[in-house]
Amino acid sequence: MRCSKFHILILLVILPVLLTFSTALAQYRHKTLLEDRYIHQPVKKQDCTVCHELHFPEAPGQVSKPVPELCFSCHKNPTRGKKIIHEPMVKGKRCLTCHYPHSAPVRGLLKAPTPRLCTGCHKDRKNGVHGQSRLTGDCQLCHDPHASDSSVLLKAVSIGQCGQCHNGVGKGTFVHSALDEYECQECHDPHRSPPEPTVACAECHDEILSGSNVHSPLEDGCDSCHETHSGPHASQLQNPLPELCLECHDGMGSGMHGTIEVGTNCLQCH
Repeated sequence: MRCSKFHILILLVILPVLLTFSTALAQYRHKTLLEDRYIHQPVKKQDCTVCHELHFPEAPGQVSKPVPELCFSCHKNPTRGKKIIHEPMVKGKRCLTCHYPHSAPVRGLLKAPTPRLCTGCHKDRKNGVHGQSRLTGDCQLCHDPHASDSSVLLKAVSIGQCGQCHNGVGKGTFVHSALDEYECQECHDPHRSPPEPTVACAECHDEILSGSNVHSPLEDGCDSCHETHSGPHASQLQNPLPELCLECHDGMGSGMHGTIEVGTNCLQCH
């Protein structure tokens, strides 16, 4: 079958021009992938076939496998065996929710530095970061970004996690029972700066305000007399009785009587 002049024109002129243009465009677009500071290793080696099927792709983006299976071909699956998995890892764009596939100006090919990347979704955390994470801007000091066995993706159980920086917490002879029964965030908002208690002591210790006459130091807070987490004295008092009471009621020291005189405590009467 003889080719028409039109077919010859397509083969000899138009097709080469289109191929030249598309090749030049592809080279320009792919060249920009090497301009960022952090470059994915296959891109740096210019080995596109590690991730892409060049001729007959079945998945979008000409990738040889869907994400995240493609990523797990090289990168260890960080969610395997974990109880709590970060939502972007199980739906939506998966890995590409937070990472660029080729290159990025941020380490780890992140789409933005933390905490800005994290607060793009976790908007309620935008106005409060504390401690070391406030200085470094790194949510990963406390959280695993992919999966964890602890609640809210903590790297360790709450007291173990917080205790890595707050290493004096719970080390006293008498320890607040809440440290055994609850996690730190039951009383604290960990993202505020500083992470002040968000739960009043009276929500558990409701009996302390049940009388008609309330001890005036309660107006300044329970820590006027008590250590918050643990201490060397019973009930986490800052000092033993009667010495603690006499710090304010110093006029009572000269008039001790009965059992208080021999060193017990004020609570026998008050």
